[in-house]
Amino acid sequence: MSDRPAGAAESAAERLARLERAAASGGAEAPQALAELARLAGQAGSLEKAVAKELRRVLFRLRSRGIVVEPVPAGPGQQGEPAPGGAVGPAAGVRPLRAAASAIDALGQARLEMSWELPREFWRVRAVVSDGRGLEAFEAVRVGRREATGESGSPNEPDLQPMPGEWGAAMLAGAAALARRLGSGLPRGYAVVRAQLEPGLPDGADGPYGWARRCWSQRLQEALADPDRVRLWARASAALLETGEVDWELGDWIGPLLDEARRQLATRLVLLPATRRSVAERLAMRMSEVLHAPPSRERLSARLAYVALRLDRADRMAAARLAAAGATLLADPQASERVGVLEALAARHLAPYLMEEERGSARAAAAGREGGSGLVLPPTSP
Repeated sequence: MSDRPAGAAESAAERLARLERAAASGGAEAPQALAELARLAGQAGSLEKAVAKELRRVLFRLRSRGIVVEPVPAGPGQQGEPAPGGAVGPAAGVRPLRAAASAIDALGQARLEMSWELPREFWRVRAVVSDGRGLEAFEAVRVGRREATGESGSPNEPDLQPMPGEWGAAMLAGAAALARRLGSGLPRGYAVVRAQLEPGLPDGADGPYGWARRCWSQRLQEALADPDRVRLWARASAALLETGEVDWELGDWIGPLLDEARRQLATRLVLLPATRRSVAERLAMRMSEVLHAPPSRERLSARLAYVALRLDRADRMAAARLAAAGATLLADPQASERVGVLEALAARHLAPYLMEEERGSARAAAAGREGGSGLVLPPTSP
């Protein structure tokens, strides 16, 4: 609580202290505080001597915590004036130009490459995002305008799918916001452009992948208008294993059950075949239940939304419908139906502990419903 009398003006020292606390907190007020500090740093030569000295101290303390504030020089006649449109400092002129991203790998990570136009300069950004920790890695390098805009003809890496810059910004914002919520910290490289970049990022509440469902094509969204088809496609989504887009390691969620499978099924000569089959079916069903329950349900829904967008953009509409249906079903907390690709992933994780003749019953048990939909899950390799 401040000791300043009510109605008294905030002193320069108090203002700098407030901005320092907000910038260091990493909370919702951090981007605006960083933008204001960057603007003040660019005007340091015109500040009163005592204020400039205190500003240097604030910037030094932030830098010692890995938060680098790059000065943003003000244009002629614009000292201390807000930028046009009400934006302050670096929020004006911050624009994502190009983006490309990879598939989600086994650990839930995806690589993101972007070009940004920041005030009076261009940057190339490379990042690794994940739905487990947020922003795993970040690198920013100044580049020329022709490289940033693609005029130089420099290609993206072959496994990166191009997408609009705004989508890459949503992916980056979601990863940074998740890292803050989890307290996992932001990479040191992020501090290089943080003050200029963050005022231009959208809201990151959907995490690194959940934003994708808002970007599905109209054609894909119209295909999901029939709830019966959504349920059918979600059940049939085990076929997504063949796309190479869902090769995910789910040990974070079903690790204890895999340990149980190792203990109970690894010694093949101890249990009778009927007992082994019963154990395998029970474990498969429990794995499926874990994957369909929070918090894995929400994360897998977001992953499938991102997979659907990638398949949609690649004009693989049949597979995109399966992924989008699974994402839609998992996003509904009231839906009790199972999603086929999650059952298939559970069966694949369990496969190394099963004999060949036991794998079919485990896949059927993962569906968790007598009679099921009549769909046969694909075979899995040990």
